[in-house]
Amino acid sequence: MINFIILLLSIQFYYSQDRGLSSFEKKDYKQSYDYYLNVLKTRKNDISAKFGAGISAFKNQEIETGIKYLQEVSISEDKVLASKAHFNLANIYKDENKLEESIHHYKKAIELNSKDRDAKINYELSKRMLAQESQESQSNQGGDEDEEEESQESQSNQGGDEDEEE
Repeated sequence: MINFIILLLSIQFYYSQDRGLSSFEKKDYKQSYDYYLNVLKTRKNDISAKFGAGISAFKNQEIETGIKYLQEVSISEDKVLASKAHFNLANIYKDENKLEESIHHYKKAIELNSKDRDAKINYELSKRMLAQESQESQSNQGGDEDEEEESQESQSNQGGDEDEEE
């Protein structure tokens, strides 16, 4: 009898989580988010529901809310979900062009799940993007200095030309 009850509760839990996922897969992010919030009313520490709420909120353009939930999941004891949370945080930060934060979260995702190929690829790509940005920034700063020097030389040459005409 106890085994039957455990089986019944397990099935109910699986299918209840599946409704949020089902809405998410149908791209009904609002319904998915609302579902996970409802789950969290009764199970405040449900890491899976927080993960679902975070991803759904992000997809529903509630970026800060999504980040908040994903940050909670990223420090959980569940290494698989924590790794996925770090991966998604990294993607969010990459989209916001916050490459250093993005790289940090990709690295954490890899530390928690060394087999995560997508995190490894995105980590390397983000490092290259940051290096390229840094290089372009240095080039632009060097270019600005050259332009200032040329402008100063041009002004002093113009001043010199005026002196010669008098």
